[in-house]
Amino acid sequence: MGASNLARGYRALTHCLVSGLAPQRVEVFNAMGPGRGYCAWGGIFNIRYPSIGSSGILESARAHADRDCRVVALITDIGNDIMYGVPASEIIACLDTLLQKLNALNAEVFVHPIPLDFSKDVSKRQFRILKTIFYPRSAIDYHQAQEAVSAINDFLRTQAGGRIHLLPGAKDFCGVDKIHYSIFRSHKAWSRVAHEMFQVLNVPKTRTISLWATLISLVANMGRLVFYDMTSVKKKPPQTF
Repeated sequence: MGASNLARGYRALTHCLVSGLAPQRVEVFNAMGPGRGYCAWGGIFNIRYPSIGSSGILESARAHADRDCRVVALITDIGNDIMYGVPASEIIACLDTLLQKLNALNAEVFVHPIPLDFSKDVSKRQFRILKTIFYPRSAIDYHQAQEAVSAINDFLRTQAGGRIHLLPGAKDFCGVDKIHYSIFRSHKAWSRVAHEMFQVLNVPKTRTISLWATLISLVANMGRLVFYDMTSVKKKPPQTF
């Protein structure tokens, strides 16, 4: 579950996980897309995605799960809802509901906190520029965004433990805009995610993701956007929400 970063790296990450878990059978469900929110509708251009919370992804995963399978979830790219004007309390409630549903599935959950420290990473001027580029209609100001990020990350830290794993250091791989992974570092970001998952799943020999794999993944994402989301030339796979 995620937005633009996950959509860009999806092919590379899933190929790594599926090959690393072979010969076990792996089914992957996804709810992602640029500008996607967990609580609110979001998107870019003429693309509008329903909220991840209402997408039905977990209900479908539950329907497909059997007693012999393990459920693993990735929650990443949290933050678009803030810029859409959703209060932090509502975002937290949405994330809490997702975590409860995943707990009912006995899932191992991997979560990326929002990779921003406003006091160190983003000045008021940078914030205004980024908001103009990515969220031109947003009425959220610097201090509101700062407080929301802090509240959501504090909540995620309180949930960590047991089967909920906080993923480290996503901001180490972000580019100039502080939001998206750098093209030349994204393979390291997703390799770290895969490594964390393999460790919890007790996979002895982990795999890494190459820069070339993430470049192919980026192209695959462009294809999805054009043929599935923008033009509907192709029908979305049933595992996509």
